[in-house]
Amino acid sequence: MAGETPLPSHVANAAARAALGDLVRVFPVTERGRQFLVVHVFEEGSVFLPAEQNQAHAFRWSDVTMLIQSVTRVTSGNVPKYVRYQYLFVCGDGNQYRADARANILGNEQCGLEDFGRIVNPLVTAVQLPAMRAALGRGEPVTFGPLAIEPDGIRKDRKKLLPWAEFEELKITSGQGILMPNGDVVVRRRGKRLNWFRWEAAKIPNLGALLALTDEVGGPATA
Repeated sequence: MAGETPLPSHVANAAARAALGDLVRVFPVTERGRQFLVVHVFEEGSVFLPAEQNQAHAFRWSDVTMLIQSVTRVTSGNVPKYVRYQYLFVCGDGNQYRADARANILGNEQCGLEDFGRIVNPLVTAVQLPAMRAALGRGEPVTFGPLAIEPDGIRKDRKKLLPWAEFEELKITSGQGILMPNGDVVVRRRGKRLNWFRWEAAKIPNLGALLALTDEVGGPATA
């Protein structure tokens, strides 16, 4: 795919300086027929190219401390109007990179971010997991907003601990895939009907890493 269309020179130069590796996919982001951003996804990071600027902004996945994401389906009555895709990359140096657009359901107009989460999440998660595993190995918690994964269990609100022996599952509700419209993160306790924890998925950072780490340490985590 990388050889189909030559990259703009300033994008290629930015990617080379940051050592981002091979190009994975290009995402032209549009809304109401207007392209306002192009996101170039590479093996080791990304280059954001806003339409109103000629400057390419590059960062590595290893720079990302938080990936906050949401997919929200908005309806009027029972009629779906649009789906909003929001992705925010927060880096350790304080820089933030945002991709945010709406796909018009009524007008059958896509925005370009429909597959973005499916491509980006595994790349970011693969880089985040080693440090998270190392922290658990030292007996330290790994936090995801109101949740923390610990060697002995999963903790909510820095207070209540659910031991892994009592843990049943962690999942994202309402659809299929890591990001689902208006989904929640749900944690269930073994043998209990009520949810032990439920929170909006859009308010929990690093969802991909949360699912993967929970699956490794505690058992089934499903999206």
